[in-house]
Amino acid sequence: MKTRLIAEVKIKTDAKASDALAQLLMMGWLPTSYVPPEEIRRLRELVRLREYLVYERTKFKNKVHAALMREGIRGRKGIFAKKRREFLNELEIDEVNRCLSVIDVLDRQINEISALIRKIAGES
Repeated sequence: MKTRLIAEVKIKTDAKASDALAQLLMMGWLPTSYVPPEEIRRLRELVRLREYLVYERTKFKNKVHAALMREGIRGRKGIFAKKRREFLNELEIDEVNRCLSVIDVLDRQINEISALIRKIAGES
C-alpha cells in the first residue's frame, strides 16, 4: 500500500511522516480499519471476562488440590463434582473452605455471563 512508502523511507521524521499521511488522506489513499459494531464489542468484552473468570476459578481449584496434597489426600479425580464437594466440606480444612467459597461465586458469575453470551449471540 501507499503507507508502506512512509515506512521504507530512510530519513524519517515525525514532520515528514505526518506530511505524507496528510497527503495520502487528502487523496483518499489511506486504508480504513474495521471497527466492530457496539453489539460485537460488547460480546467480545463478555467473552474476555468469562475467560478471565474461568482462569481465576482454575487457580483456586489448583489451590484446593495443593492444600489436599499437603494434608496427604491425593489422587481424587472429579473432586469438584457435587458428590465429591460434600467430601471436601466434611474435611473442614480452612484453606479448602475459603477456596470453595470463591469457586462457588466464580461458578455463579461464569454461568450468568455464559447465559448472557448465549442470549446476545442468539439475537444476532
